[in-house]
Amino acid sequence: MLAWQSAARGLHDDAQRALERAKALTDRAGTTSVHAHQAITAAFCALCRGDLAEAAALLEARIAADGGVGSMGEPLGVAPTLVEAYVGLGRTTDAADRGQRYAAVTPQPPHRRPPP
Repeated sequence: MLAWQSAARGLHDDAQRALERAKALTDRAGTTSVHAHQAITAAFCALCRGDLAEAAALLEARIAADGGVGSMGEPLGVAPTLVEAYVGLGRTTDAADRGQRYAAVTPQPPHRRPPP
């Protein structure tokens, strides 16, 4: 959370230190390779500092590892940040493809009639 908030505020050195502390903890727990939130947060931090290639690489690795499951177990939860990185990199075909795949696996809420 601290890394995410720091990156969003442009405090990239603070974000990097927080990511390193978090990774040390997940390494100690033996969960780094399966910890989607770690990779998603690192990708968000990379996106905030303008390193779009790093953001894409981190999230593509999550797709290879587990299909890109999000931090709450949602299917292809890495897609929103990955699509943003792809667009910034000029990879519009990849962005459109990933966006369509994300839409296909995201449950849609039932349509409710508005009150009269």
